[in-house]
Amino acid sequence: MSHILLCTGIYPPEIGGPATVIAQTAQSLRQAGHQVTVVTYGDHHTIQENVVYIPRHGSILTRYLRFARAVRLHIERDTTVLATDVFSVGIPVRLALVGRSNFFLLRLGGEWRWERAVESGRSQMTLREFWKRPASGLRDMGEIGIYHWLINRARRVTVTSLLLKEILLTINQRWQNKIDVLPNKLSMISEAQRQASPPHTPFRLIYVGRFVRVKNLVFFANVLRALSLSGQSVACTFVGDGPMRQEVERVLDDIPHMQFVGTKNAEEITRLFVDADLLVLPSLSDICPNAVIEALAHGVPALCTNEHGLSDGYGGVEFISPHDQEGWTQAIRSRIDPAQYEALRSTMHLPAAGSGNLTEWIISFFQTR
Repeated sequence: MSHILLCTGIYPPEIGGPATVIAQTAQSLRQAGHQVTVVTYGDHHTIQENVVYIPRHGSILTRYLRFARAVRLHIERDTTVLATDVFSVGIPVRLALVGRSNFFLLRLGGEWRWERAVESGRSQMTLREFWKRPASGLRDMGEIGIYHWLINRARRVTVTSLLLKEILLTINQRWQNKIDVLPNKLSMISEAQRQASPPHTPFRLIYVGRFVRVKNLVFFANVLRALSLSGQSVACTFVGDGPMRQEVERVLDDIPHMQFVGTKNAEEITRLFVDADLLVLPSLSDICPNAVIEALAHGVPALCTNEHGLSDGYGGVEFISPHDQEGWTQAIRSRIDPAQYEALRSTMHLPAAGSGNLTEWIISFFQTR
């Protein structure tokens, strides 16, 4: 039996994909006979067995030191430590491991340098564009140095798409054999399907996700505005919330058939999917475009950014540059036509799910270390 310390930025009762993945992993590892402790940010008044909640208040340095101290307190000589990101968890975990020889594993599902640059308004580049530009200044050098500091110390790294591995290898090609690609597996999806029928009038689009800058929603709102003002009958349901929601609503304020429904549970999202004609995902880049997979599973084709982390084998998806407003406008306009819509829908295909999950990856590490 091994002792495993899972360090994550979010964990139940808070909700979110990463919280669910780590909670399921902790449960599966315990069922396999391993001792598991979770260290996470959250309400420190929350009581859950073998889970340590670190409050988020205070400066970044204060949070890092608080988190690192909790990690040190729960490390034993043979503990294997897993961190689930670079910025909020990876840095304090790496600090806690200074002077210790414990095995360190790293799981990355996003790229924090680019996301921070976009969300702060410093960049409107795609992920690839951002990493192709020459590093300059102390900020760039420091952030890239953090990647070196973490990944060089890690025994193994898992990422959720080939796109993210491609980006990390631009930092150091010697990490090629250290980084494994382990795509997210969606939890059980309802078998409910959109009826095989012509598109509705107005044509029903759906967006499911966060309202943040990397999702490129103001750009897409202008696409919808142009379509409507040119006489196209288009409706769009926006599912989700976030800091950019008000700005998107403002752009579409006088456009009919635009619906903002906020955050919904899985059952409600399923109903919205099967009532839609087409999913839209206009992100600047999307490392894990799970909404596309969910849409296809429900019989709904998709328009998606061409800067994505999907593997080969997906059908029923049209990929378009996140900077090409005319391309998005023409793609939606063409799919309003029933024949063109059916041509896309008839090609829908989901590749076979790959084997393995985070639990199996951790266990395989124990078997081969």
